[in-house]
Amino acid sequence: MNCDGDLLIVHSPQQEKNFIEKGFANKKYYIMHNYFLVIGPKTNPAKINNLEIRRVFRRIYETKSLFISRGDNSGTHYKEKMIWKSLLLNSLKFPTSWYLETGTNMGATINTAVGLNAYTLTDNATWLSFKNKLDFISYTNNEETLINEYNALIINKNKCPYSKYELGKKVLLWLLSEDTKKNIINFKKKNQQLFFIK
Repeated sequence: MNCDGDLLIVHSPQQEKNFIEKGFANKKYYIMHNYFLVIGPKTNPAKINNLEIRRVFRRIYETKSLFISRGDNSGTHYKEKMIWKSLLLNSLKFPTSWYLETGTNMGATINTAVGLNAYTLTDNATWLSFKNKLDFISYTNNEETLINEYNALIINKNKCPYSKYELGKKVLLWLLSEDTKKNIINFKKKNQQLFFIK
């Protein structure tokens, strides 16, 4: 909203909606998706095996098992806050005895979780690419509510007169092209697909 860019690739639906409603973009364009997931130690202190995401968060809250949040207002952090909110819980009021915010990126947050033997919310592409896993595993499956959708938005020249709309459009057309879709589908780590196309 400071008019610092020409095109955004983002993954936070409510914030995207707000951005469009305020006139900074005309619409969003779906690019790809993956899934959010909860990771944690194999010792699994909250006993969250085979539970859907809201029950996972409820168990972590009830058992006061250590949870590491990004705390950076990123798409992942926003998703986490929405899950707590759906349980009528306010993460801003959680005590630091079990709920900690890193205020940093996903890699640093996972490192902190691994170092402290704690749970955290991440996405499967980051998790598959991450090396410092130790005895950590994923506890959630590809639930529909955990879809992590990436969309592109071209900045509206009416709001940001100096934005490069035509160049942004060229990049968008490339992102939406069949060749790019094939590259996204074929992008793998350890023979596992990182992103998906609807």
